[in-house]
Amino acid sequence: MITQQIDDNIKDAMRAKDSLKLSTLRAVKSEFVSATQRKGRESKTIDDLEALSIIRKCISQREDSSKAFFSGGRFDLSMKEQEEILILGEYLPVEMSDKELGGIVNKIIGEFKRAVGQVTKKDTGKIIKSVSEVVAGRADNKMISELVIKHLNTFEY
Repeated sequence: MITQQIDDNIKDAMRAKDSLKLSTLRAVKSEFVSATQRKGRESKTIDDLEALSIIRKCISQREDSSKAFFSGGRFDLSMKEQEEILILGEYLPVEMSDKELGGIVNKIIGEFKRAVGQVTKKDTGKIIKSVSEVVAGRADNKMISELVIKHLNTFEY
């Protein structure tokens, strides 16, 4: 599990006295704890899909911060954020290519068309959700959304 891997890497970072990695992983672990508390679970663990979602959110936050620091002339802080992004990126699975994702999107749109008879732009959310379930964290939700919208605009209804 990703959470166990992060716990082990926190210990390794402590031993190696790698303060950047340690603080980054502790921040992610804190997000994991917050996620379990928000849902009010009996179990104190989260599954890998939730962990990946949280890690992606953390990366997105750091990308935004890095851009803001860079535009503000704080290149040192921007570089720190970029280094944290690299640390967190180690926990993400290999991203799907646009071609692979496009094939899955076409397949799911075709299945919707067969099931419903006609696919409209109102079905965008349902299709995005189905694609997200199929790719299971191997593609960014923003990329999925853009490809679904693109394919719906060019798909023959």
